[in-house]
Amino acid sequence: MTRSIVRPRRGAVSVAAIALALALPAHAEPAPCPDPLLRIDAPPGSDISRLCEVATAARDDARVCGIDQRKPLDIVLKDEVDFAAGHALAAFDCRNNSINILPPELMAASISENDGYAGLSTERLFRSVLTHEMAHALLHQTLDGCPVASVDHEYVANALELAAMPPLDRERLLEAVDLHWEVTPEMISLSVYMLAPRRFAVTAWLHYESHGCEAIEGILDGSYSFRAPR
Repeated sequence: MTRSIVRPRRGAVSVAAIALALALPAHAEPAPCPDPLLRIDAPPGSDISRLCEVATAARDDARVCGIDQRKPLDIVLKDEVDFAAGHALAAFDCRNNSINILPPELMAASISENDGYAGLSTERLFRSVLTHEMAHALLHQTLDGCPVASVDHEYVANALELAAMPPLDRERLLEAVDLHWEVTPEMISLSVYMLAPRRFAVTAWLHYESHGCEAIEGILDGSYSFRAPR
């Protein structure tokens, strides 16, 4: 995952999602946000002001533990987000410092009823996914493109995503995953992420909640990795 970092898209695409995709018009030129480090590339008629607010809040939620934005970012709303592993809800592309993301309504229509995120409102789902990708983007920028193990990237993105969730939404996700054992570093693995991404997300957040910035700061200075022998 050197060219882009992806959030898996779960469940089959519904008829409603396909209809929304076909209805989306072509994009205009990216619109600058009040913060000059952010721009929005969205279909005509989109609420650019609100999208800027959400993007700014998501970016700020990811600016913790020494992670920060170093370069401008484009938030690109697309009716389909492709990645080598398949379709996705969103993906950070490090080649051009952009986050490709489904529009809120299309994203909500793409979530399976059995997904732990199915109970989130359309706006909270969009904000949560964008926070996840902002964490990937800012981690990449903070490290100036230095390679980081995929499991470490996903730990940071998932932990900060859940940390930014409203407590009630996070509690519902915790109940849906229903972990009954103490979280250990060995539970933060790429195999868990691939097989059970929501379980990985909850595990990452519980570890972050208990240990604070310790692991993230170690990832930043190269002294720690969840992939390395412990």
